[in-house]
Amino acid sequence: EMARAFYLQAAYKYDHPEIYGPQDSTLNLSRASMAKVYASEVAVMAANRAMELMGSYGYAHDYHLEKYWRDGKIMQLWLGGAQLGRLDVIRGYYPHKL
Repeated sequence: EMARAFYLQAAYKYDHPEIYGPQDSTLNLSRASMAKVYASEVAVMAANRAMELMGSYGYAHDYHLEKYWRDGKIMQLWLGGAQLGRLDVIRGYYPHKL
């Protein structure tokens, strides 16, 4: 629920540039990156926890849990991964050139 609220808030701020600044600003990029990183981490954490609770059934193809875990891991690696997303977040809040 919190991940959903986080990305909806980032989308709302992106859709209202007159209040929150231009859409192509580094701050808006950092908000979107923050939402992506958080959502992917929460998805993998929840899938890991569910797999631990289900034991060997968590890895079986009969249940969709292993698919959710794979999807969460791909989301962490997609478009540069979580580490690049964290760098985008830092660049938005600390705009100095390195």
